[in-house]
Amino acid sequence: MAMNIPLQDHFLYQGNWNPRMDHLMLSTIKRFRDNACWEGSDIPSWVLNECGLAIQGELGVKLTISKLSDRLRELQSRYHTFKEVVHTTGATWLPRQNFVMADDCVWVEILKNTFAAAYYHRDEPEFNLLASLFGLDDVKEEDTPTVIVISD
Repeated sequence: MAMNIPLQDHFLYQGNWNPRMDHLMLSTIKRFRDNACWEGSDIPSWVLNECGLAIQGELGVKLTISKLSDRLRELQSRYHTFKEVVHTTGATWLPRQNFVMADDCVWVEILKNTFAAAYYHRDEPEFNLLASLFGLDDVKEEDTPTVIVISD
């Protein structure tokens, strides 16, 4: 079955947003968070202001705190959507290939969330930064190690 899914940019970048703006925003937030400039999970408006200054300084695009806040919510949604995609039974994330592999029947299930189509052709380009900001409370599941006791 051939799936006619638009490329990722169609889903991730509307209006004047582009990948570089997302990266500047996320890396600015991470830099301030890493320096422990605030406590709690909410990102203060002064940090969003710093994001706006970084974007304006490099790209010449002036953004309001409201636009930056909206984009931050979209980025958080992207993170959670991508996690849902890669945790779908039958889907395998191949980070080195920037790709989520799944049979078409699995994609049909995944695509019940329309936005998940953003990950049909490639993975989440900012996953590491998104996870460092929005995945702090995620629990990493690991297999229990098998202990082998060798005795005389």
